[in-house]
Amino acid sequence: MNAGFLQVVSRTEVNLRVYERGAGETLACGTGACAAVVAGIRRGLLDSPDAALRASLAASQISGMLITRYVLKLPGIATASVDELVQRVGPTIQHYLTD
Repeated sequence: MNAGFLQVVSRTEVNLRVYERGAGETLACGTGACAAVVAGIRRGLLDSPDAALRASLAASQISGMLITRYVLKLPGIATASVDELVQRVGPTIQHYLTD
């Protein structure tokens, strides 16, 4: 279980800190980032003219990763460490949400 804390910097920028039970603060949490941005937009704290598209792109990236890692068990993704996957995929998800 994770707890995320969202700080609104501006209507188009946020900071997110995520704490994972048993591990402390974590540097990457794609699902938490998606949820935080969607919550901020829904509460009227953030602006995004293409919010639905951005959220859908991020969600498709995350769900695709989950399917290929845990359902299809593709060798490269299934055997990679979580840190490596975060390092490689995190920037793409961040791009969908912030650029």
